[in-house]
Parts: sequence; C-alpha cells; structure tokens
Amino acid sequence: MKHLILVKWNEKVQDITAFCKAADEHFKEITEVEGVQAVRTVEGIRQRDNRYHLMIEIDMEKDALKAYDASRCHHEWKGKFGPFIEKKTIFDYE
Repeated sequence: MKHLILVKWNEKVQDITAFCKAADEHFKEITEVEGVQAVRTVEGIRQRDNRYHLMIEIDMEKDALKAYDASRCHHEWKGKFGPFIEKKTIFDYE
C-alpha cells in the first residue's frame, strides 16, 4: 500500500526548502516500523499559491497502518511539524 501525505506549510515557515529537508530527515526512521518498507519525500514546485509544499510517500503493508499511527515517529511528526501545517491531505492506495 502507498500512504501519501501532502502538506502545505503555514506562514510561520520562512524557509520552505529547509522545512521539507527537515521532514525528510525526520521520516527516515519510519522504516523501523514493522511492515513499513520505504519512504520518499518530494518537495513540490510552487508556482501558484494553491500548491502543496511537500509529499511524503510511505510504502507499507496495509496492516502496518495501525503500527505507523502508533509509532514514535508519527507522534513526533504531529508534535514538531503540526503547528506549521496549514493544510494536509492523506491519500492511501494499492
């Protein structure tokens, strides 16, 4: 299964690229969660204001979603980065 997180940072973020790199570094440990095979982050091209800044793509077993939600990495993501998110979209597919 692919678990996608699309993020648009809020006005508190001055250096979008640095924030995207910090998110990339943060998610590197998510593959330690059982059933999570890989993670990739992609910084978006922002030619218009309605574009998102970052896509996080996590390859995981469908059954691993519960372990991912309970993981330290996921909770720290919400705590450290949550206050800087204007919008977020979650999209899962097989």
